[in-house]
Amino acid sequence: MKIIITIISLMLFVNITFSQTSTLDNENGTSMIPIVDGLEATIKAVENEKAEIVRMEFDLIFKDASKDSQRWLFPDYTYGLMVWGDYRIKKMAINVYKQSADGGWDFVSTGENKDFISTVYITPTEKALYKFEIIAPEYFEGYKAGHYGMLLLHN
Repeated sequence: MKIIITIISLMLFVNITFSQTSTLDNENGTSMIPIVDGLEATIKAVENEKAEIVRMEFDLIFKDASKDSQRWLFPDYTYGLMVWGDYRIKKMAINVYKQSADGGWDFVSTGENKDFISTVYITPTEKALYKFEIIAPEYFEGYKAGHYGMLLLHN
């Protein structure tokens, strides 16, 4: 799975790097095109590697706030999770938590950050609800918000 995610991360980096400019955005700065441009090639690469995308997500994220996303994960799979930011976001980060028996959240791992892309691998030992905390800790000068994309896949 790590090799697949590395390949996908590289493809995503190459494809999305072109989207790291505001030229694809509309005059209001609200278009989703910069965050999804080049995604078709990434999806094809995932599917060519016999991996399955189980979740895709796109949303706004702000400087002083994180976003949470939750999903049940199963022990039969190794999961790869990637988040990336648009041209306004300089760095992305992911923290993964597993729901405990008392309903709280136990920290599992943090992603490996490479500029505007962050990746993490999860191999559940039991069926459980996981929470992904998505953070944009650093923005380019003049920005306090941007769009992010999230891709969750498994082998």
